[in-house]
Amino acid sequence: MTVDQFLLDLYNNNWVRTIFVLIIGNVVLGLAIAIMNRNFQFYLGDMANFLQTKIIPYLLGWGVAKVVTSAALADYADAAEVTEAAISALIIASLVGKLMAQFKIIFPGLPIPTWATTKPKPEVQGTP
Repeated sequence: MTVDQFLLDLYNNNWVRTIFVLIIGNVVLGLAIAIMNRNFQFYLGDMANFLQTKIIPYLLGWGVAKVVTSAALADYADAAEVTEAAISALIIASLVGKLMAQFKIIFPGLPIPTWATTKPKPEVQGTP
């Protein structure tokens, strides 16, 4: 098996297609926000940060997790599929949250709950 065939087998599935569609949606909405705000320099920096800190680790991590779970759970194909689905669902939820935050910027009147678009702030406990 060549590297090309291995990568094709690894990433050629519906989970990855869904993730790519959400990535494209994030890029398009980010571009729309940049056009609305007329701030392309910020958009390019934000997009580079988004790709470096979210997309590349998500896709590489997803691939590594799939290889590890497939190898570790070779005798339990159902468990490997459930693990793949759980990892994919977490990545998709994160990307949907970013999309919702961008929709909230473009359409401020949309009833999008704040818990879906913001990170919770950790509670700082005072010293006794």
